[in-house]
Amino acid sequence: MNGLTILGTDTDVGKTFVACKIIEHLLRKGSVVGAYKPVASGAASLEQSDGHLLWQATGRLGQLEEVTPQLFSAPLAPPIAAEMEGKTVSANLIREGAQAWLGKCELLLVEGAGGLMSPLTWETTNAVLASRFTFPIVLVSSNRLGVVNQVLTALQAAKSLGLHVSYVVLNDVKPQSDQSSATNDRLLSHFLAEDPSLPLLTRLRNNAQVFEPAVDWLELANRQVEHKITDSHVPRRSLGMTLVELLVVMAIVGILVGLLLPAVQSAREAARKIQCQNNLRQVGLSLHNYNDAIGSLPPGCLQWRPWGGDPRLKNFAWSAMILPYMEQTNLHRLVDFDYPFDHAVNSKAGKTPVGTYLCPSVPTRETARGRTDYGGLYGQRITTRNQTDNGVLIYNHPIRFREIIDGLTNTLAVAEDSGGPDGEWINGNNVFEQSGGINDPRAWIGDNEIRSKHGGGAMLLFCCGRTQFVSDSTDLGILAAIITRGSRDLGGIE
Repeated sequence: MNGLTILGTDTDVGKTFVACKIIEHLLRKGSVVGAYKPVASGAASLEQSDGHLLWQATGRLGQLEEVTPQLFSAPLAPPIAAEMEGKTVSANLIREGAQAWLGKCELLLVEGAGGLMSPLTWETTNAVLASRFTFPIVLVSSNRLGVVNQVLTALQAAKSLGLHVSYVVLNDVKPQSDQSSATNDRLLSHFLAEDPSLPLLTRLRNNAQVFEPAVDWLELANRQVEHKITDSHVPRRSLGMTLVELLVVMAIVGILVGLLLPAVQSAREAARKIQCQNNLRQVGLSLHNYNDAIGSLPPGCLQWRPWGGDPRLKNFAWSAMILPYMEQTNLHRLVDFDYPFDHAVNSKAGKTPVGTYLCPSVPTRETARGRTDYGGLYGQRITTRNQTDNGVLIYNHPIRFREIIDGLTNTLAVAEDSGGPDGEWINGNNVFEQSGGINDPRAWIGDNEIRSKHGGGAMLLFCCGRTQFVSDSTDLGILAAIITRGSRDLGGIE
């Protein structure tokens, strides 16, 4: 049986389209033509596959299952696509599937999947597939920028493998895809003409019915070509390594890990810091949306309950009141604000974690209710011990923007409070007075303070909605100034 093998320089170069045009040419010459694409991926059914187009082009010769006996739905290399379905690509079926066409057709067109070196199985590539037949190879390439390099590289690889490519088809997949498409054929012809052993070039323009220059595909399909591919060119899995090789590899890996681990950890921490900053941005937007709807910021704590106070006091946090404004409406509906935050009615809602309130750098820890790593600024007692409710999220009293005399840009609303004793988003005790510096090791662990796991500082949210990572060496006077809302002591953070 004679025929042609259709391979590509890459995927999506139009191999099936070119193959169908060649089949139409052969049918007009009076030949009985079959098509064989041994394995395909990226289609949910045979009716949606390239095999169906090939089958239709042949006049529906044989059965569709004989055209493409193996199909996998994921748009990946066949061995990976098969693995995702819990299957393997059958190498035997690839080799023996063409036997079904003996006696049914005079000529058989075999189409690969992907590029010349694309894998069909864990051990077989399209190049190996082509070597199984004595058919001339037609290499299809897409007429776009970079095609000259792709074709010449593919031809060099084919030559080194012992494969003989007879024709290169420059396929206009899209009309005038880029500026190079008008000159690629001339440039490619120049390089192919320099070596008589290289294939001839033809072009199939977009929506054209003929090749330029014309090719006698019938004469080519009736040639016999011997491809002398050797076992050394067949990819194989390594069976193992010697002890010395193993020790060398382990030593190299150990050195690389020692060099790369600090960089990897640094990159991961940078990513976590960005996520923390995004969390606070979402909190800032929610506070502004709340203000737009209600006319003020939420109180830091609704019906504050002091230590040992009346258990009927509800003690709801500001972070529970802004839930509807941060796409947590369903969780907000679970909270019954007619009962205290720690009432059994609110147990299910209170235990629900809210991702926006979790800093990714803080290790997971057990809490009675949903954790928050951010606290509201009740005020500061760095520079004063009197009237320390000088922040913007205070007990039982909602602050309007006009009351923030120091300006929204200069006044903090929320800060990191990782590891605080009252770090629960529903608990109104997650507001605090700042008593010292950021990450101050002298601060009592039983107090909520500005603390962060990022190292070197903490992420802060200003009333205007901006977020900033502020160093833990920030002057205490400046820190105190940006916490207070109306002391006219404007502070600046570089």
